[in-house]
Amino acid sequence: NIVGNGGVVGTNAIAAGASQNPDTHFAIVDSVVSSYDNATPDDTTDDVPLDNVASLVFAEEQGSFLVGAAAALTSTTGKIGFVGGVEFDLIKKFEAGYIAGAKAVNPDIEIISAYVSQPPDFTGFTDTAKGKEIAAQMYAEGADVVYHAAGQTGNGVFEAASEAGEPGSVYSSTLPLPLVSSTHGAQPCALAASPVSSHTLVLTQPA
Repeated sequence: NIVGNGGVVGTNAIAAGASQNPDTHFAIVDSVVSSYDNATPDDTTDDVPLDNVASLVFAEEQGSFLVGAAAALTSTTGKIGFVGGVEFDLIKKFEAGYIAGAKAVNPDIEIISAYVSQPPDFTGFTDTAKGKEIAAQMYAEGADVVYHAAGQTGNGVFEAASEAGEPGSVYSSTLPLPLVSSTHGAQPCALAASPVSSHTLVLTQPA
């Protein structure tokens, strides 16, 4: 059996559980779990990977590059947005790839970026209302595509897109899971899903 966790927020819990249960296999996405039970807990350079943990990490910036390119090709206002859940290195990779992809298509495009929270506050991944508020402001400022890397907060980004204009006039984009399972009826406004594990861009036709 495998005990799994789907995000970086569970890193410490997986590390503790794996250390205490060496005969159980664990897996975590978007984080590398190591043993930090040593004399220098603040120095990660001497941490040792746990043999019973599969740390599944991806080149997030590559999929985001494709979404940025698609966003720039789709935008008619020359302004697009990015909503990050929590401002730390992992989510900054999504933002950097998105910006690079957009600029590769249109060097003059304007990108509005905003983060919901700052570490150690990780509620930025679960605050749907704040995600909707931030995205709605971006649409009001003229952005016609908003990309999020914000977990459940992204539900609010889709809600803002569905209320900001007719399908086909504004778009939202995200990672595969929220696009498929939790858009609350806003799928007609969905532009693209960013695959974190491949170079394939999935496009959905706006209604």
